[in-house]
Amino acid sequence: MEFRLSQLVLPSLQDKNDAFLLKELTNMWAKYKAMAKCLGGFFLYIDRAYKIDASLSDVSVRCFRDHVCTAHYQKFQDAAISLINQDRNNNPTDKGLLKNVSTFFFEMGIGKDNTHCYINFEKAILADAAIYYSRLASEWLACYSSVDYMTKAESCLNNEIHRVSEYLHQTTAAKLLQVLQWQLMGQTASKLIEKQKVENHDLATYQVWFNLQ
Repeated sequence: MEFRLSQLVLPSLQDKNDAFLLKELTNMWAKYKAMAKCLGGFFLYIDRAYKIDASLSDVSVRCFRDHVCTAHYQKFQDAAISLINQDRNNNPTDKGLLKNVSTFFFEMGIGKDNTHCYINFEKAILADAAIYYSRLASEWLACYSSVDYMTKAESCLNNEIHRVSEYLHQTTAAKLLQVLQWQLMGQTASKLIEKQKVENHDLATYQVWFNLQ
């Protein structure tokens, strides 16, 4: 397995970036799993007869994780988050690829030697989303009325629910929505209230001025 990874998988990932890198990664992972499954049939008897602690399935996942995922994790993560933001900005995005990448990170965390690849991926997604929506909230507060802000925030939440449900694990999607709610509504609550007071005061002043005409 290590030979296949070093001679076939790693060279195929070299010099690739962004979506091209992720497509090659998920393609190679699918082929690798198919190979491991075939070998598993041959070694199943040995696993049972000799009560080997680690099954071939666990060994194959650990091998791919150590030689491919761990070695290039940051590059895979950055490419995936870039695609997620591309989707947020309503640019054409391969959501099937994002689903496959999310599944890949999840599967990298399966087994006795769990290194929490998916947990790290999830943390990165949440941290990036917090930065993205904090910046968006600041822009909206500066450019829109409190009513328009609330309308845009609600629309944004609904869009995010629909979007991430297509490619993120259910538990991650729920955590992501909590981040959005805090960045768009919770953290800006006091500023929104103050903005609304100013708007109401300006409206009242305008009405007084209008009645004097």
